[in-house]
Amino acid sequence: MKKGLILALCFGLLFAGVAIAGPPDISGEWSGEGQIIFPDGTIIPDGIPGQVSIDAVIYQEGSLIWGTITASVPSFDPQILVISGAISDNGTIRANFRDAVGDPFGVFDAKYMGNKIEGTARDFSDVSTLYSTVTRVKD
Repeated sequence: MKKGLILALCFGLLFAGVAIAGPPDISGEWSGEGQIIFPDGTIIPDGIPGQVSIDAVIYQEGSLIWGTITASVPSFDPQILVISGAISDNGTIRANFRDAVGDPFGVFDAKYMGNKIEGTARDFSDVSTLYSTVTRVKD
């Protein structure tokens, strides 16, 4: 009887520890690249890696995240976007983008894995989709 009670208590503490752990910390600077595809099938860059560069600064409190993202494509002005959303305990990220004026710009779904984030952003303005991978910038 005592073994069963002790075992149950240990499992209870184990699961409580998992619940207390919370979401991973993704705050900080991130950098990477991506590829944009438009509804007509146009791809930027088409076979040229690194042409869409992405830099982000993310802040976090608990599961809430916010910050800025700068996306640069050659021959265009860089786009600076404001991001706000949430990260779940398993590293799933859901966020919204707004442009510099505050108008809705798009949505972002991603997954945090160690020191990288892989995701998909959908742009409301031109209905394009950005596939991206960023890694944490080391201090």
